[in-house]
Amino acid sequence: MIIGISSFVLFCGVFCDCDRAFDSDSHDFATSSVPPTAQGNDVDSDKPCSNVLPTRKVWPLSRAEYDNTVNAALGNSSNQAQKLFPAEDRANGFTSNAQAEIVESNLVNLLMTAAETIASQSVAGEMNYLATDLQCTLSASPSPTSQDPCAINYIAARGAAFFRRPLTTDEVSDLYQAYLTGFNNPFPNTNATVSGIENVIVTALQSPQFFYRTELGLNSDTSSDPVQLTPYEVASAISYLATGSPPDATLLAAASSGSLNTAQAVTSQYQRLIATPAGKEKVAEFVLEWLGADQVSQLGNANGPLTPALAAAMFTETKDFVQEVVFNGTGTIHELLTANYTFLNADLAAYYGLPASNLGANFSRVSLGSDTDRGGVLSQGAFLVSASNVEAGVPLLHRGRIIRQQLLCEALPSAASLGLPGFTPPPFTNPPAGTTTRQALTKDIVGTCYNCHQFFMPIGFGLENFDPFARYQTTQNGGTVDSSGELIEPASIDEDSGLILSSESFNQASFSGYLALASALAADRRTLSCFNFQVVSYASGRNNVGQDECSVRFASQSSRDGVSTATIQEQFQNYLQSQSFAWRSR
Repeated sequence: MIIGISSFVLFCGVFCDCDRAFDSDSHDFATSSVPPTAQGNDVDSDKPCSNVLPTRKVWPLSRAEYDNTVNAALGNSSNQAQKLFPAEDRANGFTSNAQAEIVESNLVNLLMTAAETIASQSVAGEMNYLATDLQCTLSASPSPTSQDPCAINYIAARGAAFFRRPLTTDEVSDLYQAYLTGFNNPFPNTNATVSGIENVIVTALQSPQFFYRTELGLNSDTSSDPVQLTPYEVASAISYLATGSPPDATLLAAASSGSLNTAQAVTSQYQRLIATPAGKEKVAEFVLEWLGADQVSQLGNANGPLTPALAAAMFTETKDFVQEVVFNGTGTIHELLTANYTFLNADLAAYYGLPASNLGANFSRVSLGSDTDRGGVLSQGAFLVSASNVEAGVPLLHRGRIIRQQLLCEALPSAASLGLPGFTPPPFTNPPAGTTTRQALTKDIVGTCYNCHQFFMPIGFGLENFDPFARYQTTQNGGTVDSSGELIEPASIDEDSGLILSSESFNQASFSGYLALASALAADRRTLSCFNFQVVSYASGRNNVGQDECSVRFASQSSRDGVSTATIQEQFQNYLQSQSFAWRSR
């Protein structure tokens, strides 16, 4: 059954029991014949892990996923969602997140506008598709009692592309009614059959079956717990994770044949898709969003040192660098953090103060000498500028906080836990000439305040050779920059949330300069654990992943030697093989 999204969208936005709107009874599937057990074990120790399965859910397509799905189905690349829909609410830094995407009523009109625009732009090509691909002619007098076989063939073919699975009998019937409505009430200056096809597109694009991805399992199964996803749900999960697009013909055929019923088959399909251009873009998207570095594109200012063109160049630098590491390098998190090369064009190299004589407008791989103090993703402009948060405060504090939270997955203690309930930090005032920001902060932040700042401020010190706009500096405000610091490990931490519970610390790893900081992070066992957590959060679309969950621990099963051997692709593939990928709790 197809229902209007205007009457449905708000209910699914808050995750009520909306599975009745999605007809999936005809699609049998099992990734494993054995359901998950109640408890698992850490693959690296005997300590039990928490086997918390995700709950069944539906989640709206992101703007990019919407546009990619339209393009895959209709060949329409007008990107209406990017033009019309509001930006996604992020969770854990990621834009594709089911629990952050609460669809509000003001989106309904935008969905209608997008559907009508796409249908109007696409219908001429669809009439050609009918004639050349389906090789049929629409009836000049269709009726509800005698269905037009050409219209039915079109609905079945395009409906499967829109819904990412074969249509049920009821769904075909509903879209045929939409065809008749368009035929009998043509759009202005539009032929009746053309209007009928156009209305099918408009209706399908506003249906929940198109706009939502489902993880519900079979509708006919009302009691099993846990619940297995259907083969087409698994196909969509693989494809949107790997490419941000709907399943291609090969993946849909695998779902139809039932051959996605093993972890090996799922992994094989993921490996095939991740090697495509879209797959490589998706890997780069994950890293950029994980570090918040994708936001650099919005921070250029024509009247400032960082122009929009330079900001875009920084984005390209990191995107190309990530793809090089993952697909042409070792693929390890260690290389991501410590590589002695990057990608530059002449303008960005000159901006960084690096040799640019052999570079042009295009980006090329450039080796970094030991005297540059650059290397790895954290020394690239996309991260440095995005993490500086110049408008809101002191760059070194924000950079240190982001590294603590995003690379180590540790949340700073609350002011109340430190004996400062309701505390609001005073605004930072520029230090006098000859005094660096570090010197001013070290002088002012002492005692109880430092009990919290110790966990992020000394990390930020390691990036002080880079100004807020990612330019290299050895002096600041007339003083000499000191980029030595410490990577402090909390003594007490909540294993599930990562919340630092007290100001006590141990294992203070000292470093001198950025490169030493990057090496310390690359060698820290917490970095790999945190990366696995980020992978599960991103891949599952959840904002409540616990760090002690078995899916997070399982993601590191092939990486027991630590960050130096753990590859980025392995972490995603291990998640796909975990029980949390294809099973849901009721």
